[in-house]
Amino acid sequence: MRTARRVTLVAIAALGVALSGAAQTASQKCVGEVHTAFPEEATVWVVAARTAADHVELEWRSAAGRLGVCRLEPDGRITDVKATGFAQPAAAAAEPAAVEPQAFESYQLQCSSEHGGRQECAIKPSATVAMIEQLGDVDCVENLSWGQAGDAIWVDGGCRAVFEVRPRPPKLEAGALAGAPAAEPAAAEGMAHPRFRETRAQDQCRSAAAASGMMVQRFLGTRIDGTAVVVLMEVESWSQRQELTCRWDSTTDQAVIAR
Repeated sequence: MRTARRVTLVAIAALGVALSGAAQTASQKCVGEVHTAFPEEATVWVVAARTAADHVELEWRSAAGRLGVCRLEPDGRITDVKATGFAQPAAAAAEPAAVEPQAFESYQLQCSSEHGGRQECAIKPSATVAMIEQLGDVDCVENLSWGQAGDAIWVDGGCRAVFEVRPRPPKLEAGALAGAPAAEPAAAEGMAHPRFRETRAQDQCRSAAAASGMMVQRFLGTRIDGTAVVVLMEVESWSQRQELTCRWDSTTDQAVIAR
């Protein structure tokens, strides 16, 4: 029981998404051993972990579709790397056509907190909101005394203001940002998976924006470009709201905002 618990804890650590300084994670060790055993596989992801009696098997997948496992010992060593086959192409399933949000012209709306209480003002679906004029003496601060909750603007604490309601930008498609697409497995977990890289890129781009005096309002899309992730985001500074592109380099863990 003690060994099984220890192995389970190792599995959790192997698939964690928190960076721990320069320490090499179990998933990174597995990827490195796969590159050594199969040098022709340039891109490899750890996709899952399965607990056995006295070890953990880390399942991996390459961009070419090769499948395999790494044996992870309780002490953190990778003792065996092998390929188990190739992924079979999944049959294309019919998907319902996506419902496009109904387009509308931007419009202005006044919303007021009466007697200091919370008030909600309905807006059109699939919209984004920006405050354009404060009407009272009480400061209207986003996410403090006003904000957007679904298809409504909320105000509180005496905030009175005029808001502009705009159509939400369409979702960024895979080819909307420059760069060659990176192959991704159909389903995966672990630090090597693009989902983790996108999350890390967004966190680092948010910090880079804050260092430049800007607050990220929302992320509009991400694009994996080799070892980098390109992030399109909407930011707001004291004077304006705008869309910017940020590029995060996984090799240096640095994010740079392109103005």
